[in-house]
Amino acid sequence: MSNLHSDDARAAARLVGIPIQATPAGQGELLLRGTVTESGWRSLAGLIIDATRIWVVGVMPQPLVEALQREVEAMAEPRLPDIEYYTPRSELALNLGRELHCYVNRWQAGYMGLRNLVNAAHGQRARGELARVEHRHFGTGISALSFNCLLHVVVNDGSARSIMLSELLEDGDHPDHIAQVLPSSDAGLNDYLERLRRDGKPIRLREVRCRGMENPTSGEVEPDRLRIGELVPLGGVSRNPNLLRPISIVVVRCHSPAGLEVLLKRRTPLTDTDDFGKLSLLSARVQEVDVASALGATVSPSEESDIAALEDLWLAAGSPHPFVLPAEAFRLAARREVSLTLGLHVELDRFERKGFHLVQHESESVQLAFMVFTLDLVRSGQLDELRVALSRGPNLVRVLAPDLYNDEGQLNRLLRQRRKWLTKACFSDDSEVLDDSSGH
Repeated sequence: MSNLHSDDARAAARLVGIPIQATPAGQGELLLRGTVTESGWRSLAGLIIDATRIWVVGVMPQPLVEALQREVEAMAEPRLPDIEYYTPRSELALNLGRELHCYVNRWQAGYMGLRNLVNAAHGQRARGELARVEHRHFGTGISALSFNCLLHVVVNDGSARSIMLSELLEDGDHPDHIAQVLPSSDAGLNDYLERLRRDGKPIRLREVRCRGMENPTSGEVEPDRLRIGELVPLGGVSRNPNLLRPISIVVVRCHSPAGLEVLLKRRTPLTDTDDFGKLSLLSARVQEVDVASALGATVSPSEESDIAALEDLWLAAGSPHPFVLPAEAFRLAARREVSLTLGLHVELDRFERKGFHLVQHESESVQLAFMVFTLDLVRSGQLDELRVALSRGPNLVRVLAPDLYNDEGQLNRLLRQRRKWLTKACFSDDSEVLDDSSGH
């Protein structure tokens, strides 16, 4: 008669898609070890989708977030189980310093990726009047450099399976992971999860809002006039409708045998807030962490109020009057977006500033302050950044620059509203540096 524990463990290994390597683990159980491959990430995503509840402890690896995105996108009615995410507190993860920014990016990829997934599924359920998805983000005292991830998955029959994803210390930007199925008889695991639930604190990421400007199309506006007005929860609503939202735009360009190409992103509910299905340039809201990094300051704890966090930034800047948004914050936001969307580590000096625009959002009483950069991808026999980026998934589209406006209806508002300026400044080999808020 076969050993039931062994059969269950081997079935788990087949599900996760990892090679079997058995090691005695006490009481007849086996531990399964193996490097997680692309098929393994897909299998793990399927395991999560089919669960009734999961706990995620640590930092969810970006390949797993992307595999989950693909699974959810393929569903007629997006659905996720109840999720509790226990990750290093934001002030620990975001205050690592510039030399460790790849870890900051990976923490944000896990946090924001999972949050976007749940928000998309919740929005679909709300439209269908289904039950609300429970998704709770908690920060813990986990070491900021611990990027391992524990998945505790509860399935329909009430049984649970725990899988440890341990990071190999090799590549800070794109590490490999080892998967290990933990013994189901580990009585201390539930106690550990209960301690996390009891001691965890909510996480609070903040974005920057600046004071609104009069005559936004006067052509005389300079970005150094952006005065920081407040911090608000990331993706939240400002308390003051007259404040504007600073955003970094990245025009990702490359060359091919056919000529100059532009890499666009197809917007989806899993990564964006509007213009779903449209093609857009890469964009990122300027966050508290970008300003803090530009000032050499630290991010305030989540339990601090938004007002206290703003005062901390102001004090770090030397208590200036007026408190102007550092221009480098735009570049830092641009680099984060390139890392999260394209999987590329890019030095700040590769972002070439092209222009600054103020645009009135037609559906909101808010101005959008766009700082536009170009980024030229490296293509060589040793490194082809375009192929690295395209390997991220099907939502990236390469378009020949002269053909970009052949089907203008598929483009988002910024590409349409600033067509003439973008064509001259960004979509030709002799693009110029043009600071022009009028767009004419």
